[in-house]
Amino acid sequence: MGKYSPLTGHLEGLEQDTWKARFKDVESILGFKLPPSARKFREWWGNDTHNGQPWRAAGWRTEDVDVIKETVTFSRGETVTVKRPLKEFPVAAVLDSYEWDLPTRMECKVTMEWQPLGKLTMDESGRLSFPQVHAVPAIYRFRIRTAEGIERNYVGEAVDVKRRFGNYRNPGSTQQTSMRINATLKEALAAGAEISVSAVFEDRAWIERNSKSAPVNFLSKAVRCVFENTAIVDGAGSEIESLNRAGSHD
Repeated sequence: MGKYSPLTGHLEGLEQDTWKARFKDVESILGFKLPPSARKFREWWGNDTHNGQPWRAAGWRTEDVDVIKETVTFSRGETVTVKRPLKEFPVAAVLDSYEWDLPTRMECKVTMEWQPLGKLTMDESGRLSFPQVHAVPAIYRFRIRTAEGIERNYVGEAVDVKRRFGNYRNPGSTQQTSMRINATLKEALAAGAEISVSAVFEDRAWIERNSKSAPVNFLSKAVRCVFENTAIVDGAGSEIESLNRAGSHD
């Protein structure tokens, strides 16, 4: 903890559970000026390992850091000890790091609502028949339920979901994933399974950053993949078999 120990001692001696301090107040307690990065980057005041966590060592945490107004709120909380293998933090990397490149925590909450589109069937010619859908970007899901009640699902993403369904209906010879899913769906239907098709469109998907929720842009493949992978993880329960292959983005 070293030179920041006066701050730990000050927090340990407080009777209240919160303390809103100016950066100057902290400097007065420490007896020296805070480094320039403390006035430039909120991450300097993070609750992980930076500066030996003088506030965390006292059982406190930081909140509502405002580098413009130069204020920070300390709140009494549970002491957290972070232990990581030494090999994750090579000494050379620490010594060679820039002052502005601070430990950073990212928190992101993903919310989506599945909209059932209808049943997946097979026509008289033996070809898959999908529910009607517009040519828009979306996350989609096929839920297969056998006569015995066993459930399997497949999740994918597409910039044009109507065209993607067309690929599954009539896959080309080089479209290995489309051929695999086409065969799986046909086999399930032939065995008497029910298949429901659902989708998430961008008006029913949100990403929350810093407690603020905002609509997303599904024209971005990176954004679609975030929601696709979230849906894959969420849908792979102990009693549900995922048809997505590990590490693939079908």
